[in-house]
Amino acid sequence: SPATVASSAITGEITSHVAYGQKLGRFRPDQKLGITGIAASEPRRINGVWNYADVDSLNTDQMFAGNLTYTVSSADPESILPHLFVGFDPAFAARVGKGDIILAGENFGCGSSREHPAVGLAHAGVKAVIVKSVNRIFFRSSVNQGLILIVQPEVVESYRSGDKVSVSLDSGTIELNDRVFHYPPLPGKLLDIIRKKGLVNWIKES
Repeated sequence: SPATVASSAITGEITSHVAYGQKLGRFRPDQKLGITGIAASEPRRINGVWNYADVDSLNTDQMFAGNLTYTVSSADPESILPHLFVGFDPAFAARVGKGDIILAGENFGCGSSREHPAVGLAHAGVKAVIVKSVNRIFFRSSVNQGLILIVQPEVVESYRSGDKVSVSLDSGTIELNDRVFHYPPLPGKLLDIIRKKGLVNWIKES
């Protein structure tokens, strides 16, 4: 499967995506879907950071409505952008920009396995998604699309509105104002997949 290909590319040996995710502690089993939304007037983007730290179980239906999958192809990322997060934060699609960072709580990306959200976020230029935990299928989709997804609960819990956040992939660090947090540095092959904008490009160029 694509997930096993991605996991094996990272580890250098045949590795199931489930085993790889459990090893890194990235995955959260599906839980009851969270029902929550953000008012369009509620400011959630400050200094390029989308603060959803208080939101658990942000699911793929909220990120990209399921009925749209019949008319919007995941192979057409530009057509996905206007619909991103519409079912959750109406301001997101119009305001998200290149280099933005998203913070969120537990079980990020739960729900249906559609790849549209990861495709859209990567195409929008989102620099990184930092979460407390992530659904394993969404993590797989993120790797496939070259979207950086980091599990670092301490950063999410420490963030306060207006804080400045920066991410270094090479050193495995996240700066929150003047504080430095660490996470396991991404393996070289995974970094290569991300820098080549996804698994398909990585395979083509390898």
